[in-house]
Amino acid sequence: MIDPSGRQYGMIRLVRVDGEPKYRAEHEGEHIGYGATLRSACERIHELYVAAHSPGGNTAARYPISTPPRPDGNWA
Repeated sequence: MIDPSGRQYGMIRLVRVDGEPKYRAEHEGEHIGYGATLRSACERIHELYVAAHSPGGNTAARYPISTPPRPDGNWA
């Protein structure tokens, strides 16, 4: 994922986990979990990107504004 200035802030890779297709999400090079859908993985990365621009900056990005992933690492 690329921001308006051309800087990469997120990456999503299609992988298999226990034989199931999952979307591995990374925010600024840090693995943040697996999404069951491409949409959920994109939303999660973008939430962190937006939070990084709120008061508190990158510290705010470490505390997601939505429900955290389930124990299996999926959001949806």
